[in-house]
Amino acid sequence: MNFLEGSFHIGRVFGINVRVHMLFVIWIAFQMLQAGADWKYELMFMLLLFGIVLVHEFGHCFGARAVGGYAQNFLMWPLGGLAYAHAPMRPWPQFVTVACGPLVNVIFCLVSAIALFAGSGGNYIPTLLPWVSTPLLLRPFEEPAWFEYVHLFYYVNLWLLGFNLMPIYPLDGGQLLHTVLWPFLGLRQATITACYIGLMGCGYFVYQWATGERGSMLLFIAIFGGFTCWQQLQ
Repeated sequence: MNFLEGSFHIGRVFGINVRVHMLFVIWIAFQMLQAGADWKYELMFMLLLFGIVLVHEFGHCFGARAVGGYAQNFLMWPLGGLAYAHAPMRPWPQFVTVACGPLVNVIFCLVSAIALFAGSGGNYIPTLLPWVSTPLLLRPFEEPAWFEYVHLFYYVNLWLLGFNLMPIYPLDGGQLLHTVLWPFLGLRQATITACYIGLMGCGYFVYQWATGERGSMLLFIAIFGGFTCWQQLQ
């Protein structure tokens, strides 16, 4: 499947073509319509999410270049970003290429967490759990004007990091699992194992969607992940 079809070019940065899929534009428009009176907050959230995912994908591209590979394109679409980063087919170069994406989110989390802690006078400790947005408050304090935005930046990065590191192929966590298993099982068996774990994870996503605990986006991710795992197994 060629995901570059149906996309348009928005710029070239560090020799990398950045493309946006039309489905991404449609998805943003749909989200904005659903937001109603809260459209300003929704727009800010979308721009923040776009920027974070953009830098995340640059992380993959720079990681590939650092280990002797290359990257010329990446695509923004509704389920995140797709970096067309090609590294030497060995465990370590592949691991570095994949890991440099989540590393961006780790750095963003650390910087914003330090800012939140310092801005609160040491009274605000951000959560380390992506599914818990409530921080630990040691004492009440007066929030600076920028505090709410930095908290949102921190939490979006934390959520993306936690979600991406789930061991579900082709998410970053699934690909990292693949590269870790590779030296012990060999490329073929490591791929098969990672894909079957990914299919089980996708099945869990479908269950979460069917029980109404998660939205339709999780179903789309499950379909895309399941299809990717199936393709790899073929």
